[in-house]
Amino acid sequence: MIKLIIQYPAAGGTFFDFDYYTREHIPMAERLLGEHGFIGHEVNRCTTTVRGDDPQFLCITELRFSSLEELRAGMQAHGAELSADFSRYTDIKPIATVCEPVN
Repeated sequence: MIKLIIQYPAAGGTFFDFDYYTREHIPMAERLLGEHGFIGHEVNRCTTTVRGDDPQFLCITELRFSSLEELRAGMQAHGAELSADFSRYTDIKPIATVCEPVN
């Protein structure tokens, strides 16, 4: 299993519509990527740091796939459609990182 971690940095003057993201965008990703090894997700709203400071990110999402090859095939097939939907829920440029669990 691999994970695609998508982070949305917190910055003044930006917007992020969690309602649209969780009710529309994530289900679209599930539908489009389901045949490409998509096996689950988790959306996290970042609220604070341990010290009580503002968080560095507004949202961190984890998309789980059975393999890197399937993730890449899914993004090749549907990445443009998913990216085109970004403006409906945010004006933040996300940071995407592929991770492999070690335990």
